[in-house]
Amino acid sequence: MKIQLMSDLHLDSYKPDALDHFLKKVRFHKNAEAVVIAGDLSNGNRVIEMLDRILGVIPKGMAKLYVLGNHDNWNHDPTAEIESINVDMFQFMNRKKISLNGKRIVGCTGWFNVNRSIYAQTRDFEMIPGGIDRVENLRKLDVEFLNSALEKTADLVVTHHTPCERSLHNSYWSYREFYNGKFDSLMPQARNWVHGHCHDAVKYKHNGCRVISNPLGYYGQREITDIIKPLTLEI
Repeated sequence: MKIQLMSDLHLDSYKPDALDHFLKKVRFHKNAEAVVIAGDLSNGNRVIEMLDRILGVIPKGMAKLYVLGNHDNWNHDPTAEIESINVDMFQFMNRKKISLNGKRIVGCTGWFNVNRSIYAQTRDFEMIPGGIDRVENLRKLDVEFLNSALEKTADLVVTHHTPCERSLHNSYWSYREFYNGKFDSLMPQARNWVHGHCHDAVKYKHNGCRVISNPLGYYGQREITDIIKPLTLEI
């Protein structure tokens, strides 16, 4: 099964016409059976607009899997609105397990562990409604979900946050507590793990699990044309 990957589009950080440009240029692999968007389309108050339009250009017959990123929660919680989206083959992977073409897929945001002693180093607690208490609860729910879901091996796990620190390039190291989900012990139960959050593309193997990402990032970090090139994963 071939899956096309993208994450961290952050289209609200580009020029006003960035979404239109992306939609005109993006191409989908002719043999891909699903598209995974591993979070951070934009800040929360524009997520529904962007998700709706992106889903509209994905070819019919291709499954569409989406997990929320941290920025998708900034200023506004879009969870209920996303859950109400009625688009063919759309799966909101919000602590969800599915079977797709015979493959077992597990997904959630995979929130970082909250360290209250260094909370001032991230804006998430300031920008996300409910602040640090809500993030701490979301982390608890995600950990419980993944521990339960991965009692049985998954062909693919999709999170926004990274499963382990190997995904963190040097520029993220000082802030690693807010990027690393610390799911190393669960990785032997996943054959493949797709994530976002860090804006450096990665591809490696850890604890028997293949890890891969295809982020765009903020304006100036990568050319918007980079992610238009379809990166796929065979599972």
